[in-house]
Amino acid sequence: MSQTKSEGAMLRTPDFGDISFSGNHVFTFSEGLHGFEHLRKFILIAEEATEPFKWLISIENPAIGFALINPGHIDQNYTIGEPLGENVVPMVIVALVNDALGTTTNMKAPILFDCSAMTGQQILLSGSNYSHTHQLARQQDGAGVVQTTSIRRLYTSQFGVLDVASDNILTFSEGLLGFEKLREFVLISIDETEPMKWLVSIEEPSIGFPLLSPWIIDADYDLRNSYDPSTQAAFVVVTLVNPQGKMSANMKAPVLISGDHTGKQIILNSDKYSPTYEINRSKSA
Repeated sequence: MSQTKSEGAMLRTPDFGDISFSGNHVFTFSEGLHGFEHLRKFILIAEEATEPFKWLISIENPAIGFALINPGHIDQNYTIGEPLGENVVPMVIVALVNDALGTTTNMKAPILFDCSAMTGQQILLSGSNYSHTHQLARQQDGAGVVQTTSIRRLYTSQFGVLDVASDNILTFSEGLLGFEKLREFVLISIDETEPMKWLVSIEEPSIGFPLLSPWIIDADYDLRNSYDPSTQAAFVVVTLVNPQGKMSANMKAPVLISGDHTGKQIILNSDKYSPTYEINRSKSA
């Protein structure tokens, strides 16, 4: 179930901000969760950036939330020893840490979500070989384990808390101009600032660069000899307010992001483009 914007109650959370939900989005746990038996009402939300993880948030105490994953992503042969109902979905709690080798899942005590009755129950598998601290390791497909991902949590001044899936991290082997020591970034989109995107540093989350497609600024922008549109996306770094009080873009040094999650900033040989191209002088601005 995804986060909803429909009318209803409002839940203020430290990690996800304000979440609107209605009563039919609430899962009731008559016995709570292990160690949290006093919490009975939860909502389940999904964030695209952290798939395949989902998040179980307490309504009684929104500061308490649990990262979940379908155990089938970890072990294709996972079973609880009894058939599940048509609308019952198993999930297991994940203990997230920045180090992927330290991330574990509680495969011993799965949570069963009945999406028809909107109830939840955490059970304990007796007589099984599953562990409370099953290591969530990255393995190749075909090894009997589905490849999974780890999560990096960023605390940013601009966007608050960002949970970033490791598969979404972009590696810049040479950094960016003036920021050569920063090598890992994530590209995020905010509805309020589209079509502008934001390249946020993983190592220094307080550092972020606004980006635009160069063709929004100049429809005739020429990158023919510098990038492959079938495998790369091109952006230019925007200075929101330059010393003259105007918005400008570095059209001389575009940022290229490849499909293999690598990026680089190049400098064009042509003198046609300026590193301080004023955006408001373009027709499209």
